[in-house]
Amino acid sequence: MRLSLLFLAIVAVGCNHSDKDKPIELGHIYPPGADTGDEERALRLAVEEWNKDPAKLPEGRRLQIRHAPGGAKPEEWGAQATRLIALNKAVALLGGDRGLFAERIGMAVQGENVIAISPAGWPGPAAGQNLFTVGISPGERGRLLAQRAKERNPKIVLVLRDPAARAANAAAERFMAECRTFSPPVAVRVAEITDEQTPNADVVFFACPARSAVRQRDFYKGALFLFGDEDAELPALFAEGPAAENFVVVTAVNPEDKSERYVAFAKSYQDQYKQPPTVAAVLAHDALSVWVEAARRANSLDANPIRDQILKREQPFEILTGTLTFADDHTAQRPAFVARITGGRLAELKP
Repeated sequence: MRLSLLFLAIVAVGCNHSDKDKPIELGHIYPPGADTGDEERALRLAVEEWNKDPAKLPEGRRLQIRHAPGGAKPEEWGAQATRLIALNKAVALLGGDRGLFAERIGMAVQGENVIAISPAGWPGPAAGQNLFTVGISPGERGRLLAQRAKERNPKIVLVLRDPAARAANAAAERFMAECRTFSPPVAVRVAEITDEQTPNADVVFFACPARSAVRQRDFYKGALFLFGDEDAELPALFAEGPAAENFVVVTAVNPEDKSERYVAFAKSYQDQYKQPPTVAAVLAHDALSVWVEAARRANSLDANPIRDQILKREQPFEILTGTLTFADDHTAQRPAFVARITGGRLAELKP
């Protein structure tokens, strides 16, 4: 009997020791396409840095990230999230660069002991309790673009919608609400985007993908062009070349940011990968930073205490471009960069 008890005690100690030494398994779902590696590269840099200092890690344990591809359809992202949780025992998920994809990841973690943090700006119209997004929220994008519209003193503001672009339409709702408070009053018109010209306007807000937006620009010569879709759609806008000129955008990253954390990250990224970091890389780094710090503060890998830490607005998270807290709808309150596309680059627009 004594030998049996001794054996069980040794096994228990051995298991506890091995759990402490075992790395924390995280899952990352990355977008398909040309920028597939940006998020993974940023996460690799972050993990290499944090694993050097146990004091920065949850429970002092090393991090390990398993990367898996998403897909063209939202349900593919949800299926991949389910696999990472069920088969790979991921304790947290990162990824989902668009609101539609983030929403499916959120559905997969609902009811699981797993927090998901997405680089998108919107978790969908009814965010699950375990999903958070670190990008620019649609409400903030709409508000900031309305400020630029107001500076134009417009008489007519036109919103061109693609009903399928849900995050852009959410931004348009906030934009229109702000425009209706302008003094003197402005006429706010709404139309679905087509290949035909709609009524003229002084300001045009494009709540649609990049390709649809540039096809419409010649109909509105002299108007102010505001692009309301997500950060993940900006590469597609830049890919349009000269047709993207003069569009005003809101994004999470100023490539000329001189803050200490961003400069250090950009240098490490440039040294390692021989190219500057993209917005996708920065947002992926921010997503991981939030989860790691929240889990460290909670001293737990369980979803409930981590979620409680994430929602503590009196304790903001340090990200590459400043600080971040979360609103009640789990969208981020973070620094934003308003710019005009000029010469194929982003030129800052100051109030």
